[in-house]
Amino acid sequence: MRILLISLLAMMLSGCAGVQYNRLTKEQLPTFNSSDSVYVLVPDNASYYGKECIASGKIIGDLIYSAFSKHLKRVEMAPNGEKFEEGIKKATNAGFTYLVDSKVLRWEDYVTEWNGRLDRIDMQMDVFNVKTNNLIDSVNFIGNGTWFTFGGYHPQHIVKKSIDDYANQYFNLDIADVIRKESRE
Repeated sequence: MRILLISLLAMMLSGCAGVQYNRLTKEQLPTFNSSDSVYVLVPDNASYYGKECIASGKIIGDLIYSAFSKHLKRVEMAPNGEKFEEGIKKATNAGFTYLVDSKVLRWEDYVTEWNGRLDRIDMQMDVFNVKTNNLIDSVNFIGNGTWFTFGGYHPQHIVKKSIDDYANQYFNLDIADVIRKESRE
């Protein structure tokens, strides 16, 4: 009985972060080659009740850049504030294969360990073929943080693994492939 109570208490205190992602397109994902390249647009910062969430766009841009950089030799991040039209033109002129455009729709960063409010994030990521300007995939990530964080936990921590897992799908990798690749490096 004591073990059951301790286990239940530990589960209540720790909680767990959860991310749900929904593909908004029905087509099968293409497989990227190591010779492909990705141009990443930095999303605008989210706002929460009229207040700008400083650096939220740059943080998400960095996560996307990092996820694709693990697999491709050429990944470049656009300057802050570059919009889609300018980005697709630059990506075309520079010979990139794909462009990733994202939006931070919700960014709630709380001191959860003090006030009990969970961090939350909602973001959308669109992947375009640069040659055709066609949307090849669109995905929406919605996530909630944990109840017990020990401080230093933020919305970007909620979606990092999901963004990495999503990028792995373009290379037909599952988690076992990623672990094997990382252990060889």
